Amino acid sequence: MKGETAREISFAASACSGSEPASRVQRIPYAWLCCLALVALIFRWLPLLLEPGLGWTAANNSEAYLDLMEGYRHGCGFAAWTATGCAAPETSRTPGYPLLLAALPSVRSAVAMQAVLWSALCLAVGIFASRRWGAGAGIIACLLLALDVSSFVYSNKIMTEVPFTFLLTAAVMAELRALEAARSDRGAGALMLLAGLLFACAIAVRPIAQMVVPLAALFAIFVWRGNWGWRLGMGLLLVALPVVLVAGWRYRNRTQAGIDTFSTVGAFNLYNFRAAGTIAYATGQSLQTVWRSWDKVPVESYSRRALAIIRRHPFAFAYMTGWSFVYVALVPDRWPLARVLSLEKQPKVQDPGSLRIDGAVEGVVNSPLRTLASIYRDELDSSPLFTALIIAQLAMTVVVWSGAACAVISELRRYPAWDARLLFMVAAALWLLLLAAGPEGTDRFRIPALPFLAIVSGLGWCRVWGRYFAHPANLSLRRKAA
Repeated sequence: MKGETAREISFAASACSGSEPASRVQRIPYAWLCCLALVALIFRWLPLLLEPGLGWTAANNSEAYLDLMEGYRHGCGFAAWTATGCAAPETSRTPGYPLLLAALPSVRSAVAMQAVLWSALCLAVGIFASRRWGAGAGIIACLLLALDVSSFVYSNKIMTEVPFTFLLTAAVMAELRALEAARSDRGAGALMLLAGLLFACAIAVRPIAQMVVPLAALFAIFVWRGNWGWRLGMGLLLVALPVVLVAGWRYRNRTQAGIDTFSTVGAFNLYNFRAAGTIAYATGQSLQTVWRSWDKVPVESYSRRALAIIRRHPFAFAYMTGWSFVYVALVPDRWPLARVLSLEKQPKVQDPGSLRIDGAVEGVVNSPLRTLASIYRDELDSSPLFTALIIAQLAMTVVVWSGAACAVISELRRYPAWDARLLFMVAAALWLLLLAAGPEGTDRFRIPALPFLAIVSGLGWCRVWGRYFAHPANLSLRRKAA
């Protein structure tokens, strides 16, 4: 009897811990994962099925993407189609998403396609996590993605979030699969080239993916096992296609628009949000006040002027970045959800939430009832349904981050036998959130990091669950469940 108890404790303790026998790690719960992916698909198709119009698909940048789509269709190349004809060549946005829209027959089909992409992503993430860390981790990761509200909102917007997240996550999973293959496996090189192609496509959809490629290459070269020649070869295969794309599109912008950059969006955000937010924090002004007194400078001077401002106010920049990181990582965006659910009233003109969050936290600490009443009135429009949806989103976000924290803590305790794949996904998620940590940041910038966080969180909760059942006092629950 003691031997049987010891075996049960050992079995429960190893569940989802990353140290399971290979035969059990390879058991993939396809039926469960397919059901959850179907739930994700139906959930995201509901507005499409219930709403006859398409007004809820609009967002701040939707009209610009649709104009660029019409530019493709009217033979303008990558330039917007306007009432007077083709506009000047576009240099801020990149061609991937408008080209995808132009290839589809209608806006409604684009929204349907985005729901399919997210559903496929749920399935792929579940299979990936199940194959490496057990069925429990895969099911939890798939469930977290399927029920995520922010991705539900932006699956129903003409925005880049869902295609970009799909491509970026697929690129990372292809890279990890290539690095796991034996060095003699010819498929490893093909998988790494595929990862590079997917990274290039992600860059064509949103330029910020350029900042993820170096992290992925460093992981392949310096972290993964193998001799240096093999590592360098894998790194070169990974970056080859992204470098070609960036160089080619930069040449296009230089020859057609006279701007020697891949995209002006990074410099625009750095100057008009990061530098302006730094001034707002340093002087105590609102962002609107800073903008009214803002110098109008050429696009080519944005980065230089922004960096000069940040060097003058390094502590204000760090303070702003820290609060913006917290906001992007935790706080749900209110008005896009209200628009999708037809609950929207006109949003108030006010500073971004990342500039108001420190004041809200201070108010909750000093006068919790008064501050919460003010938030309910001003931020949630005194709507019980709106409040319930926001609380549900916050609860889901807390679940994701709590599971991820449990996974990281348990992994650190395993030193030096760390799982490099897990740590890479944590680093990728945090890096994506840090890149988005500015006054312009909202929960839509958390979406690209969500698949990595869901995988890590699934593993973390599975390990916590395994340790719970491993305790001798809870073995009776396992016997009853069996």
